[in-house]
Amino acid sequence: MKKFTNYTMIIAGLLTVVVLATCKKTASDKVFGGTARIRGVVFYKNITTNNPDTATTAQLTLEKGNDQSTDFTLSLTNGAFDIPLLVDGDYTFNITYYHTIPGSSKSILYQLKTPFFHLNDAQFKDRDTLLLLPTVTASPTLQLTVTDNTNAVVNNAQVYLFSDISTLNKYRRTGAGSVKSGITNQYGMVVFDNLQPTISYYAASYIIRVADTLSNHTTDNKAPVISALSSTVLNTARITIIPDLPAVAFSLQVVLTDQYGAYIPGANVCIYSDKALLAKNRNTCAGSISGSVTGTQGAVNFTGLQSLFYYISAYKVVGKDTLTNKATDQTPTIVLQPNAANTTTVILK
Repeated sequence: MKKFTNYTMIIAGLLTVVVLATCKKTASDKVFGGTARIRGVVFYKNITTNNPDTATTAQLTLEKGNDQSTDFTLSLTNGAFDIPLLVDGDYTFNITYYHTIPGSSKSILYQLKTPFFHLNDAQFKDRDTLLLLPTVTASPTLQLTVTDNTNAVVNNAQVYLFSDISTLNKYRRTGAGSVKSGITNQYGMVVFDNLQPTISYYAASYIIRVADTLSNHTTDNKAPVISALSSTVLNTARITIIPDLPAVAFSLQVVLTDQYGAYIPGANVCIYSDKALLAKNRNTCAGSISGSVTGTQGAVNFTGLQSLFYYISAYKVVGKDTLTNKATDQTPTIVLQPNAANTTTVILK
């Protein structure tokens, strides 16, 4: 059998214990009475770490030849087995092990039936290491790994699993409406069970750090993290979270002057994205996106805008006259640039 040399020290400690239990006496005369011996350790691939762990309570059945009635079964207590007094012949191991998913009452079944191997009289086959892989899940189960943009796993990341995009878009940071939620372990993994095989799932993940926040918010709604979920075997998927980019800020400064270039304080300035709406509500600011009053330098600043061009309506009542930019208010501004000083000057007459 294949050796897992990384676990030599673990195996050496475990093999100090000899485990013999639940022997099927009906086959003992065909299996025992010889001088051969085999011992080893059973491991399983832990889905929450992706590393081999000891299958402490595995059931190991030793079968001789093709006669499945000629066998005996061990109920292991520490993953180790040591079977002496075997007769010359061909053998195979049939092993089962159940692993309970952390945070769940559900289990994953691990099974392994080895190829036949031969034991000669007086042969001592030592440190035979067996690794079990996930076989059957009790319910549709997803093992999700979260990594950053350097491909390093991210522990303590919040993960929400959604079954529809609209709910994800609305609640990706709060988890409201998610079907499952969890925190990644030290290996960047989180396991969700009791899922539906006919549903596509979307995963939203983030972690808040001192200097920044990592998330997958730019891609979480682009494609499901898993679709056509298998109902019997372990499903695996991986998502990447990256530093959130600074919020894109679009702003506009409007400066009002008269026809001689003097600043006009105390004037009303309103911005529109629809020039027809401006024309309908000129000198009232009704229906505008935003409105404000110029300061002593004739300026007003608008923030929280989009990357669009806008129409500006400005006016000031002076005695019985009203100064306006009616002659130019149907001319759009330039398209606003992100994180830039977008400035325009408007002349009132």
